[in-house]
Amino acid sequence: MITYPATAGGPSRRSRVRRNLQQKIWRWATRPSNHYTWLYLLLLGILASLAAYGMDKGIELILFVRNQITSACMNLHVTLAFLFYVLSAPALTCLACYVTKRLGPAAAGSGIPEMKAVLSGVSVHNLLTGKTFVAKVVGLCLALGAGLPIGKEGPFIHTSSCIANLLMSRPLFKNIQKNTEQKMQMYTAACVAGVACNFGAPVGGVLFGIEVTAMYYNMRNYWKCFYAAILGGLVFRTLLNQVGDHPHALLYVKFPALGSVDVLEILVFAVFGAGMGITSYWFIRLNKNVALWRMRHSKWSFFKTPYPQSIVVALAVSIFCFPYPGTGTALSEAPGAEIISLLSSRDLDPARWSVSPILYLCFFTLAKFLLTAVSILMPHAAGVFA
Repeated sequence: MITYPATAGGPSRRSRVRRNLQQKIWRWATRPSNHYTWLYLLLLGILASLAAYGMDKGIELILFVRNQITSACMNLHVTLAFLFYVLSAPALTCLACYVTKRLGPAAAGSGIPEMKAVLSGVSVHNLLTGKTFVAKVVGLCLALGAGLPIGKEGPFIHTSSCIANLLMSRPLFKNIQKNTEQKMQMYTAACVAGVACNFGAPVGGVLFGIEVTAMYYNMRNYWKCFYAAILGGLVFRTLLNQVGDHPHALLYVKFPALGSVDVLEILVFAVFGAGMGITSYWFIRLNKNVALWRMRHSKWSFFKTPYPQSIVVALAVSIFCFPYPGTGTALSEAPGAEIISLLSSRDLDPARWSVSPILYLCFFTLAKFLLTAVSILMPHAAGVFA
C-alpha cells in the first residue's frame, strides 16, 4: 500500500476531515432549534412523570377510601359491607363513562391504535386535546378505583402524547409544531416516555417506540427517545421515594451469583414461557370473540348507551373481588400490588392470599383472565398492561 506524505506547510487530509466534522457537529449543537428540542424533551419527561405519579396517587386514594369504608361496614355487618363494595363499583364506572362521553369521547380505549395511526400520518379529530387529556386521566382513575382489572400503560401512552401536543402549542415550541417531521418525532418520544414512566424501563420504552413506528423508524429520533425515556423513568422513580431492594427502587440491581442458576430452573422458565404464550393466545381469542359478539348485537338497546354494559361488568368484577370472610384480599388491592407480593422473597401473607394460597391463586388467575378480557372493552380509558 502506497502512502503519500501530507502537503508541506498544511494539515493532512485526515485532520481536515476531522476538523470539518467537528465544525458540523458544533454548528448542529449550537443551532437554536436544537436547544428548543432538548428543552422540550426535558419538560416532556418531567411533566409525564408528574402526571403518572398523580394518577397513581389518585388511584391509590380512591381504592384506599373504598376499602376503608368497606372495612368499617364489615365491623357492623358483612351484608352492609358487601352492598357498599358491590354498588360503589358501578357508580364509579358509570362516572368514568360519563366523564369520557362528555369531555372527550376520543379518550375511550387504550389509545395505542390511534397513536399508531397518528404516527403513520393520519389525522384523528380531537385525539390529543386538553379535554381528552382530562377525560383520560379522570376516567382511568375512576375505572381503576372501581377495581376493574384494566391496565394503565396504553392509556398513559395516550396521556403522554396529549401532554406533548399541549406543550407544542406553547409559543416557545411553535416551530416544532409547524415542522411535521419534528412533531412526529416528539409524539414518538412521548410514547416512549409514557412506557418509561409506568415501568421504569427506558430501554423497553425505546423498543416500544420502534415497535409503534415499525414501518418507518427515523434513527435521528433514537437519542431523543432515550433522553425522554431516561428522564421520565428517573423522575417517576424519584417521586416514588423508594430506594433499596424493592421492585420500584430508584437503583434496583440484583444479579444472581455465577453458578447459582440450576438447569432445572431454566427448564421451568421455558415451560412457564410456553404456557404464557398459550394463555395469551386464548386471551386474545376470548377478547376478540367478546368484541365480535358485541358488534353483532350492537342494535340492542343494551349496547346503545355505555352505562348498562358498564354496570353489568362492574357488578361482576366487584362480586368476584369482594374480600369475603376467610378468603384473601389480593383481588381488591391496587393494580400491580399483587404482582409485587408474588415476586417478593417472603412467604405469601394469609390475610392477602387466604389460608390456601395455591387454590386462591388458581381462582385469582381464572378471575383475572375472564374479567380483564371483558373489562378492557368498556367505553372508557382502559388498557391491558398494569
